[in-house]
Amino acid sequence: MMNIKEQLSEYAHDAWSGWMKYMFNKMSINPDGTYKMPKWAVDKWQFQMNTSYSDLPEDMKASDRVEADKILNIRKNIWQPIETAPTDRTEILLKTKFGIVSAFFDSEDNEWVCYDDIFCLAFGSDTIEGWRPLPKEENIRKSIEMNRKLLTIHKED
Repeated sequence: MMNIKEQLSEYAHDAWSGWMKYMFNKMSINPDGTYKMPKWAVDKWQFQMNTSYSDLPEDMKASDRVEADKILNIRKNIWQPIETAPTDRTEILLKTKFGIVSAFFDSEDNEWVCYDDIFCLAFGSDTIEGWRPLPKEENIRKSIEMNRKLLTIHKED
């Protein structure tokens, strides 16, 4: 599995090469092998490159948001250090030595509480290997069911 830097680098390359393909597709090729960019493209892209994001019209911001979502999706799929996890009772996924569990942090008891009350883990426990946000709602049931099976297997060991 690639680390986050490699995943983001791959995204950056794919975004750049996709943009280049799009641009070249809008241009015409000259007999000498150079390309000619149409005036509408020059006007539009010069406006975009010389305008700060906050000053762009909403339709132009929309394409930047699509790209931002791609970056956020890469980050969501990476296990992050437990020290960076939310401690405001937000439900997250914890990767532990026992499997992946849905949990929240109880600041009164200074521990992670598994939603199905199978166990609690002390903050900073060496049992916790990382965390990440919950997946989309349709994936939560599958994730919880898979982890219940893993925890049941572990309990039997």
